[in-house]
Amino acid sequence: MKTPKTLQVWESFSHQLAIEFVQKYFTKDAEFWWVNREKGGVLFVNDYFFSLQDMVDFIRYKYPKQRVFEYYQYALRCYETQETKINIKHFK
Repeated sequence: MKTPKTLQVWESFSHQLAIEFVQKYFTKDAEFWWVNREKGGVLFVNDYFFSLQDMVDFIRYKYPKQRVFEYYQYALRCYETQETKINIKHFK
């Protein structure tokens, strides 16, 4: 089955955004790939997992590198304790 053109463009832009995210927040030799090869879903980067929306928000709200990882740890703690987390926009 052929992928519709609009979906191909969205996947391409999603992948380009992921590359920009990795270059901004990780070292140049960072290992990254899309989970289940689904571009636009969840990105694995050096033992971290980021949704496309989280990557967009970190870039949109101009998070410094240190704050990205602080939020990541915060979100994990909330998940483990089943607490409601603050979104990226308001965490900063």
